Amino acid sequence: MRHRCCLILLLGLLGCIGCQSDAAKDKGADDDGDSVSGSDSSGVSGSDSDGVPGSDSDGVSGSDSDGVSGSDSSGVPGSDSDVGDCTDSDGCVDGDTTPCAHFVSPLDLDPTGVAIPDTNYLIPEGAIFMSTTGDDANNGAHLDAPVRTLNRAIALAPAGGTIVIRAGVYRDWYHADGGGMYKIVPKSLTFQPYPHEQVWFDGTDVIPASSWTQNGDDTWSMPWSTPQFCNGEYYARPIAEQDTSAANSGPCYHADMSSDPSNPMAGDPQMAFIDGVALRQVATKAEMAGSATAFYYDHTNKVMYLGVDPAGKIVELAVRPVAMVLGGTPTVYVVRGLGFRRYATSQYHSLTGAAIYLGGASENDEPAVIENCVLAHNAGGALSMRARGGIVRHNAMVQNGYTAMGSNGSANKTEEAPDGLLIEGNLVSGNNTELFGTHCNRSCGHAAIKIAHMDGFTVRYNVFENTHGTGGGFWCDLNCKDGVMIYNLVRNNGGSGLFYEVSSDGIIASNVTYNNRRGINVTADNVKIYNNTTFNNHANIYIYDDDRNAANDKGTGPIPDTRNIDIYNNILYGGSTYPLVAQQGPRDAASDPGGLNTGPNEFMTGLDYNSYYRLEDERQVIIVWQDQTLDGTFHNFAELQALHPGLESHGHDVLAPEPDFFVDFAGGDYNVRSDSAAWRSATNLPSEVAQALEVSEADVLNRGAICWPGSR
Repeated sequence: MRHRCCLILLLGLLGCIGCQSDAAKDKGADDDGDSVSGSDSSGVSGSDSDGVPGSDSDGVSGSDSDGVSGSDSSGVPGSDSDVGDCTDSDGCVDGDTTPCAHFVSPLDLDPTGVAIPDTNYLIPEGAIFMSTTGDDANNGAHLDAPVRTLNRAIALAPAGGTIVIRAGVYRDWYHADGGGMYKIVPKSLTFQPYPHEQVWFDGTDVIPASSWTQNGDDTWSMPWSTPQFCNGEYYARPIAEQDTSAANSGPCYHADMSSDPSNPMAGDPQMAFIDGVALRQVATKAEMAGSATAFYYDHTNKVMYLGVDPAGKIVELAVRPVAMVLGGTPTVYVVRGLGFRRYATSQYHSLTGAAIYLGGASENDEPAVIENCVLAHNAGGALSMRARGGIVRHNAMVQNGYTAMGSNGSANKTEEAPDGLLIEGNLVSGNNTELFGTHCNRSCGHAAIKIAHMDGFTVRYNVFENTHGTGGGFWCDLNCKDGVMIYNLVRNNGGSGLFYEVSSDGIIASNVTYNNRRGINVTADNVKIYNNTTFNNHANIYIYDDDRNAANDKGTGPIPDTRNIDIYNNILYGGSTYPLVAQQGPRDAASDPGGLNTGPNEFMTGLDYNSYYRLEDERQVIIVWQDQTLDGTFHNFAELQALHPGLESHGHDVLAPEPDFFVDFAGGDYNVRSDSAAWRSATNLPSEVAQALEVSEADVLNRGAICWPGSR
């Protein structure tokens, strides 16, 4: 059994909702980085979850967009610019700068995944043109002589060239002749739309009503074979057998991931749509008969069934497992301003685990870029991104069956240069619709974005919201290093909002996290948690250590113990009975020989200048500090300091009938009020935190988040 040591901050800080004890996990994430040979992918599965079940979030929040992003003439948002002046609500001294002013905002992106950001990219000389009305007999070199397919456009474009795509829906993918399997795009290319046009790549085909046979039992059927699914191994093992596979080898999903009883067919990438509305896949024909909202696929006999007459309806079935695999070496790829939807991607880590595999490696470490795109309504994953120098900017990655994005870095390899992955300005909303990971115990990767083994990354100014089931927001796991998570809005996720697990040297600063299972979740060493606003999570800040250590390494690389955690300048509010807790369960000799793991007494190097708010009528725990000695559940600072002198000597413990620190809590304005105790009362930032946040160490700041998507 695994026993976790944890520290959870309640209203604010250390908090744990009881020790979790779960089955030992093998943590065997794939750590291939960029190479696309074999079956490499993001490698984000095979890793631990936070172990805390959460309820599904139903709605997709976020404001509707007109699909128009603010871009310059090149169509590239988020370029460096002068930083704007601070306003009073920023809490900076007059004359300082607000660091968020130059970030591209994700709030203009469409959470429904319908509208693609408007762009106006320059068309370079020598571009190849592609159109739904084109002809592959053309050479594509002129606007009035476009080609029709990706295969032809990629064949004609020179290395380093650009493919410009006219408006329309392309039911297409880059694949071997005859349609059997994907091919790897072998040269550097840029893919972009014609200015101000909406381009969709779609993984489905329209199936005419004449293809279906009425069976006389309220069902309609047709032969349907998809051997290209699941990396070409779809029929290698019956779907049901993958639930119990001891080898956990797919090919469509990991054995412990498709286990939610309300959706037993989650792991099958088949999809069906009627008049644009997705149908629910059921496990038996009897469940489907007569239903206008369900479909059944007979995997053994290769027959598709509907429960409604297809006559007069637009019936679409998923047929393509991936849009493009971009992975040659040396190569540089840019994908911008395009939409990718309804591909039959799988949960299992392979090259068909996402609609776009963006890999490759350049000789000069030029970045692979995906920006201003929409990746939506795919069966499993949406984007698999190479780590080294990758840029993921201003994309709507929404309502996908599994993760919006996965990426695997090089921390377990011999490369000396950091990965340098940048994820900024994205709307990541409503993912894990298939409820993957509900009862996972060894292959957990269910989050809006899950990355692993990443050596150097920045995640800033994104919105992570409404991940279904027990899925989290952003999660970096297994020997991540030098991770920077700043200026994000993280809300309404079934799992942890921000999770830095079994990793080292992180900065988690100026994020707003609320209505998650855990707001900020850390099991790592050398992490600085500064100026976050976190509230109404079951645990606002959760710090723990688990049983993994150097003596029982399960092949996951270096195993840091949780220590050297600094927690300063945060605002924590809990409107429920859950505390911000610190906790450790009892250690046993089998999992922790020699007592190598750490507990709350060893976790932190600093805990101060945090502001906690509680309702006057609630006797709520601030901090649960549960070590082997079970030495404390603290309701106020006096109880805490009696056992741990010096902690929170500059903290605020406020009891009031309504939230005291914010301009308009009920209205969603979480800027700090100028008459509150949190106004300009933060301690100075360490140099590395100030540098990451682009503020001065000398700035006099408010407590809580400095800025975030939607702040003033």
